[in-house]
Amino acid sequence: LSWDQRDHASAAAYCQQLLEKRPDDVAARLKYAECLMVQNETHKALEEYMRVADYLETRGEFDRALETYRHVEKAGLDLIDVYPYIIQLLVASNRKDDAVAEALKKAAAHESKNEWEVAVTYYRNAVELEPTRADVQEKLLDAMIRAGLDEGRIAEGLQSVEQFIRAGSYGAALRIVEKMLQARPGHTAVMAAHVEVLERQGRQEAANEARLAINGQLIKEKRTDTASRHLLYFSSLSDLGVEFMERVADSQRQCGLVAQANETYRAIAERLVGQGRFEQAAAICETLFEINPDDVSQRKRQIELLERAGRADLVKEKSAAWIESLITKRQWNEARTAVAEALALAPNDPQLLELRVQLLCACGELDEAQR
Repeated sequence: LSWDQRDHASAAAYCQQLLEKRPDDVAARLKYAECLMVQNETHKALEEYMRVADYLETRGEFDRALETYRHVEKAGLDLIDVYPYIIQLLVASNRKDDAVAEALKKAAAHESKNEWEVAVTYYRNAVELEPTRADVQEKLLDAMIRAGLDEGRIAEGLQSVEQFIRAGSYGAALRIVEKMLQARPGHTAVMAAHVEVLERQGRQEAANEARLAINGQLIKEKRTDTASRHLLYFSSLSDLGVEFMERVADSQRQCGLVAQANETYRAIAERLVGQGRFEQAAAICETLFEINPDDVSQRKRQIELLERAGRADLVKEKSAAWIESLITKRQWNEARTAVAEALALAPNDPQLLELRVQLLCACGELDEAQR
């Protein structure tokens, strides 16, 4: 009667009397909470609702308890966060999928408001509930990227990658690591994880590319000692393509590994010769000559290869440059030999004839130079 007459205070007092006699009377306690809400005694009302929900959950009446929590949630008041209680109830009632869905719903709500830090918290909760779901892991990573992918979150993402690798879910691991690379393209730990996933997938060529990219990043960061150790992986060159081998050699050279670079460049040249790619092999000889200008054999080898390639123009150019270098160094005997070999190929070339005259004059053979 009191409720119908809108005498909420009297109704609340009546409910209190009932509860003193029957403290477990759920209907009376709910009505009491409703009276308190109408009278704007919000805190007390919410306490009563939470007491009811807890009582119902203890008795295993999970659906009724959930309904009560939803009622509090629907009130739209921030005085009590019922989310943890709802999650706990769903897990206790063996509804883990519903718990994950609840966490994802919360995360999406904050995501729609660009509240990425809060979204991360809820997505992380979803991952804790169901760590094997790749889609949830990816949602968490997306949110972390939007919130800012700092070192702590990178470590968290890499743990997910390791988890999926252990489970044999290489596709999921690759998707996560590729997203991390897009957000932090020069992070060597992420790049290393990328290599591992590619190798697990049996994609060795792609893994080699990714591994060499790490080396490039290390060199860029002036971490040449680490880069040098990293290059040891490519000590066996037999399975690598020529172009890739050249990039390895370039990296070795940048790291100061001159002996290793020389060995790799020489292997490249021999591979190219075996493929009949004489001009490309000659270009490698040029690189070797740059590394060691006193290595006469490489200049001779280069000219020989250019002859085999039918590049008479380059033969003359390289021969002339070589002769000029020998004259400058006053290496007269080597210069004579180089001039003779060059003129044998192009006896009437003005530049070569001029170099012959210079050489003879430098050697004091003026009469011979005037002939």
